[in-house]
Amino acid sequence: MKNRQTRFGVFFMLSVLWAGTPSFTRQALGVATQSKTKQISPDAMANEATRKGKSVEAIKLYKQALAVSPEYYDARYNLTLLYIQIKDYESAEKSADDLVKIGPTAEAFTLQGIIYVERNNIPKAETSFLNAVRINPKRSSAHEGLGEVYSRIGDRKKELASLKIANDLNPKSANLQNNLGRAYQLSDDLGLAIVHYKIAVSLNPRRAEFHYNLGDALFFQESYSEALAQLKQARALDAGIEGLDIRLATTYDRLNLTKVRKLRIPMMFPFT
Repeated sequence: MKNRQTRFGVFFMLSVLWAGTPSFTRQALGVATQSKTKQISPDAMANEATRKGKSVEAIKLYKQALAVSPEYYDARYNLTLLYIQIKDYESAEKSADDLVKIGPTAEAFTLQGIIYVERNNIPKAETSFLNAVRINPKRSSAHEGLGEVYSRIGDRKKELASLKIANDLNPKSANLQNNLGRAYQLSDDLGLAIVHYKIAVSLNPRRAEFHYNLGDALFFQESYSEALAQLKQARALDAGIEGLDIRLATTYDRLNLTKVRKLRIPMMFPFT
């Protein structure tokens, strides 16, 4: 079955990672740290810079903090996240390597695995995610990462197995539901694909990609009216989705053809 495969999204994985990171890391990503002393430390200033979206400044400040305390796990973790956000994956990989040396935790290995996926180093990504799962079998983002690894190598059985475990651990992740839908669709199970796409849409109705994927699956199920509604919603949210206009056009064609077939009157021939 032909379908636009959704790309592995670092940012949705980071949203999953966030839930399991130290409080310092969560502060660095969204809340300014209040210093208890008159002198503000570089990492506290980095938190504030991150909150304001000043990634380059924050990176510089985290480097200063690490120059003073090279074993500062949280600063290294946050620095790695920032490298990912600016898509400097080469620096992110080096930083993640240092991170797992400082603290070989499940979250560190998961972050490392995400970076390896972005750099298309799938064997190393698998190793990192497996290390994360070994340390913490309940880390859903690591299982989700393994699902992406197996998707990349075309092992649908292992992909689904990993995503199912991730879903059991974190059923409220819209991105995970979307990935499950994709996996089922690529396994030619449209029924379950649609179920999970619908859950993804219900969890995050503002993601155009989720509506597109649901519409695409409904199209292949020949539920053209429902497909059209989802595709139109996807276009309203993001008209630039690759393949969307083509799928909309083909859906309109199928709908019109269906109407013609319903209205068609049998021809009456005099010589029968």
